[in-house]
Amino acid sequence: MESRDGTRPKTRVRKGNAKTIKPSLSVKKAEFIGGYQLNIYFSDGTQRLIDFTNAFNQLAGYYAQYRQPERFQRFTIENGNMVWGKDWDVIYPDLYQGRLGRARSECIHNQIDCPS
Repeated sequence: MESRDGTRPKTRVRKGNAKTIKPSLSVKKAEFIGGYQLNIYFSDGTQRLIDFTNAFNQLAGYYAQYRQPERFQRFTIENGNMVWGKDWDVIYPDLYQGRLGRARSECIHNQIDCPS
């Protein structure tokens, strides 16, 4: 979408909404390094080594199954997100910032607040 002066804006603005929305960043590729570490490559070319050890050690109940190393290694990339489980059982929406609070799906399932 071009602005009135013919240049492309760096961010999008929703019609009828004064709020500016940054273009989405997505996970393009991830490599298992060892333990609970992954090298994650984002759509803007950024690469981050992220250690999920503490985050996965906090998974409880149904989600504790993903603490098993073989289950951890079975991640997929779907719609630009790192996902564990066929129903998106575990997903961390703030990987780009390196934040690994509670998994979003665990918060929803347990009806608790997640950091945004």
